[in-house]
Amino acid sequence: MSDTDIARRARVLAETFDRSFAAPVRVREDEGRPALVIRVGGDPYLLLLEGLSGIAKRKRVVPLPGGAPAQLGLSGLRGGLVGVFSMPVLLGYEVAPSRLSWLAVAGGPRPVALAFEELEGQVVVSPSNVAAVPADARRHVAGLVRLDGEASDRALLDLGAMLARLGSSSDTVGA
Repeated sequence: MSDTDIARRARVLAETFDRSFAAPVRVREDEGRPALVIRVGGDPYLLLLEGLSGIAKRKRVVPLPGGAPAQLGLSGLRGGLVGVFSMPVLLGYEVAPSRLSWLAVAGGPRPVALAFEELEGQVVVSPSNVAAVPADARRHVAGLVRLDGEASDRALLDLGAMLARLGSSSDTVGA
């Protein structure tokens, strides 16, 4: 094998390796869906990774005048600006913006970030472990899940419903 063949083979292996990290993780539906284990307003929640383009520690957020109650402002992220909204306000909590340490970034043509207090980890949620939503559940809850070793259920958040609320009239967000 010549030096050219070895260099070509090494380049192909390196490109294949790099592409494997660029592709989204594929999980069979029967194996479950990856989710973040978070706290909002001090309460336990799960947020599916589907629809998220990333998670980041919150940096400086510049407030915008006249925004809706859920709107915190703009923040620089990955070389661009994203609108930052309070997940607690969307869920009906009153939490000081200074306590919101994490951003769940929803991808799309106009990415937005939802700020929340605590990131506890990541789990895989089996569809068979998701129970129906009770009538008295907070808004934007898609189901309830009992994690191993926990005494109570965690609400599974509906990212799509939260984003749809942000896309609706800004006068009603957080009202």
